[in-house]
Amino acid sequence: MEDMQTIYGFKLKYNKAWRSREQALMAVRGTVEESYGKLSSYLFMLLNQRFQVLSSSIVRRCQFFKHKIRSQLLIAIALDANEQLFPVAFGVVDSENNNSWTYFMQQFKVAIGLVSDLVFVSDRHSSIVNALSAVFPEAHHATCTYHIKMNIVAKFKTDNCHDEFDMASRAYTVPKFHQHFNKIKTKDSRIVAYLEEIGMERWSRAFFPGFRYN
Repeated sequence: MEDMQTIYGFKLKYNKAWRSREQALMAVRGTVEESYGKLSSYLFMLLNQRFQVLSSSIVRRCQFFKHKIRSQLLIAIALDANEQLFPVAFGVVDSENNNSWTYFMQQFKVAIGLVSDLVFVSDRHSSIVNALSAVFPEAHHATCTYHIKMNIVAKFKTDNCHDEFDMASRAYTVPKFHQHFNKIKTKDSRIVAYLEEIGMERWSRAFFPGFRYN
């Protein structure tokens, strides 16, 4: 809208600008319906590939698809041998709930088979917790420290303890953990209570019972 006003001196209404943008995207990428129509052939190609899955996996949730096809993308990502993010599995579902996450985990288990010392790292969404308990009861489940920091900012309107939290979460020993965690105690007791409520074993390397990725 600003470009049209600046270049051509024409005041474009929002709805017309949006429709023009959609037409341009479809011209470049094709329609959403066409993209969905290619999924079957893409899945066929995946079935003919061979992958080696690592022992540690990250489970993430993505945002809603902002389009007329309302759905969500569930995806599992692992670290490869070069410590680069490697997508292992994904699923498109109507909404994020217990049924969709449980189904995703069931299919994920079929895909990777039995993996020892399996670790999942996710946000604190209750449906992920429930699905992992039902499908991967032997796996360890950690909480993503990035999500914790974002939640602290949203909940307490501050990032004053981010450095101390990072150092505490990455500490290898319990004494080192307390060295950094005590600094948070001197700054903001609210954040301390929030972190304790999550559970140290969920986000601290020193207390985590499994092998957590770096």
